[in-house]
Amino acid sequence: MLHPKSVSSLEACATGEFNRILPDTQGKPADQVQRIILCTGKIYYELEEHRSETRSDHVAIIRLEQLYPFATELLKSALAAYRDGTPVFWAQEEPINMGAWPYLRVQFGDRLFERFPFAGIARPASASPATGSHRRHQQEQKEIIERAFGNPNEKRPPSPRGRVGVRGTERGY
Repeated sequence: MLHPKSVSSLEACATGEFNRILPDTQGKPADQVQRIILCTGKIYYELEEHRSETRSDHVAIIRLEQLYPFATELLKSALAAYRDGTPVFWAQEEPINMGAWPYLRVQFGDRLFERFPFAGIARPASASPATGSHRRHQQEQKEIIERAFGNPNEKRPPSPRGRVGVRGTERGY
């Protein structure tokens, strides 16, 4: 489903350009950021809304607009200004065994560019992309958004063998 803010004008479509990675423009300067969230799709708008509501400007949100072919050098460039050791989280609404996370996990492991601890935040592993319950879906989505922002004093992501899904003890792949 499209988010109402996920639109482009006809002029932008006709004369604009496609950016494979969109850096954060709303948070604090890179040297003051305590946490970085990577995402794609409509979850960005929910993350941005939460950041605004909670005044969590210590969190940077970087959007990946194209996952394949993966723009490794562009991502490295987008992260260049951030301090080494700043925790980076991939946030997705799909279960942890679906979506982009398994691919990113294989590409980068638990350290992104050997500079940043890296972990995923998603729904628990599942054979189905949806719970079948709208109420449960909304609750899980809220939990994903809240976990993405985490504790501002947290120094690194949880262990990839620890609790990665929203509930249960799923592995981080």
